[in-house]
Amino acid sequence: MTGTAGPEGAAFPITGGRIEGNHLTFSVGKSPEPVWNFDLTVSDKLLRGTGSGTKEGQSIGTTQVEMSLDNGH
Repeated sequence: MTGTAGPEGAAFPITGGRIEGNHLTFSVGKSPEPVWNFDLTVSDKLLRGTGSGTKEGQSIGTTQVEMSLDNGH
């Protein structure tokens, strides 16, 4: 898994991307900026899980992620 994430013009590369069955893990960011580690699962047409952020080795928070995989068709 490769790509970028973040706002246009300021996106960071996706690193450590791994897909195993319906389980997806990856990181976005580059130290000294915050790095977010995502642990997601695909179920039906939803991508769900958590994102945990760190900056300089310190936790900056955790967020819940839920995205629809339905493209409107």
